[in-house]
Order: sequence, then C-alpha cells, then structure tokens
Amino acid sequence: MDIRAVSGGVIKVTALSRDEFTKPTRDTIARRSGYRCAFPNCRKLTIRPNPSDPSSSVNEGIGAHICAASPEGPRYDPAMTKEQRTSAENGIWLCGTCSQIVDKLPNTYSIETLRHWKQSAERAAARDAQTTAYDIDGLLAEIDKLHDAMISFAHKWMNTDSSVDWTLTWEELTSKLMLQSNQRRHDYFIEIQPQLLAILERISTALGRPSLMMELQRDIMGAQTNNLGVERMANELQKLRSQLLYR
Repeated sequence: MDIRAVSGGVIKVTALSRDEFTKPTRDTIARRSGYRCAFPNCRKLTIRPNPSDPSSSVNEGIGAHICAASPEGPRYDPAMTKEQRTSAENGIWLCGTCSQIVDKLPNTYSIETLRHWKQSAERAAARDAQTTAYDIDGLLAEIDKLHDAMISFAHKWMNTDSSVDWTLTWEELTSKLMLQSNQRRHDYFIEIQPQLLAILERISTALGRPSLMMELQRDIMGAQTNNLGVERMANELQKLRSQLLYR
C-alpha cells in the first residue's frame, strides 16, 4: 500500500499503481505455455477438472510478470512502457508455489532466466501438441530397455574386473587390468553410448529441456570411466523417466 499525508493531517491509504495483465492476456500466456508451469524443474500442469462441478475447471497457475507490475516489485524495469509491461511478452506462466519462489529470489531468477524459461516452455508446448501418448509410451519402453542393458553391462564390467588373477606380478596385473578396462570402454562406446545419446536427445525434446545434455555432461562422461559411472547414468535415466510420466 502507498501511505500519503494530505491536508488537515488526514492520512489517505491508496493501492500502489500496478500494471496488471488483462484476462485475455493472462489466457494467452497460459495457452502459450500449455498451461504448464514454466519452471524447468516443475512443469506442473496447472489446470484440471473441478471435481464438484462438471461444467468448470480449476486453475492453479498464475500469469506472473517477468518485469514487475509496480516499482516495488521484483525485476521492475522503469524504462518499460505500460503497454510493454502488460503485454503477454512480459508474462510467464507459473504454478502458485514457483511464482512465490521466483519473486522472493529476484537476483537468482533474473529477467534473462525467466525469459529463457518462457521460451523453453512455449517450445515444449508446441512439441506436446505434436506428441501423442503412444509416442511417450514408446519412449518409456525404450528407456526401460536401455536402463536394463546398462545395469547388465555394469555388472559384467564389475565381474570382469574382479576375475583378475592376483598371482600375477604387479607389472602383469597392471597391464591386464588396463587391457580389460580399455576393452570395456570400447564395448561401452559400441554397445551403449550411441543408444544413450540418441534417447537423451528424444527425452530433451519431449521434456522441452534443450539444456538437458549439458546438464548431464558429467554423468555422460562418468559412464565411460567404470561400472559405477554406468550405474549412475542408468539411475539418471530412471529419474528422467519419472519426469516424462508427469511432464
């Protein structure tokens, strides 16, 4: 609220001026995001049937301002006009929880970050419009198959390493371990890696997360190193599978 002194010592309290979205603009922001929260780690669907009224729905999303609607708000840009501030371009669709987090931490969630999320969410909505449940079911089945293959490969790698003849001399033992490890890495590059990279690309597209490959770079590289790395990458696949189910 804006508290101001007026003549006669009377205090008048008025609401701060806010450049709010119109309902049509909020609807546009929501539809362009596919009614999903644009926070990359959330992506919650924000609209659902009203269980008590078959003729209506329940909306749990918010058309949030990227640059605040008033000077006291987070990420306010005084250079913007009212028309720019109230345009759909300045809006991002978030669930109630994520909108509070984003506004409480404006330095963490910058204008550039929110615009990137908005673009990613809109690209994902466009792809979702062309992706059927059958497509997702097929991708889930392929993830399960690759996961099982990776776990089996990791166990085989571990068993090979543990079957070394420990009566060998140190030089012989070192040489044999290196040969076995190099062979396992070679087998991994032939049997697993191509499938992994291809399926991660498809998951990235389905989730609308173009940065997914970069986010998993450490795990991807680690899987090329030893059996534990392969298992960790397999576990990451399972996490992505869960995200696909609730995307």
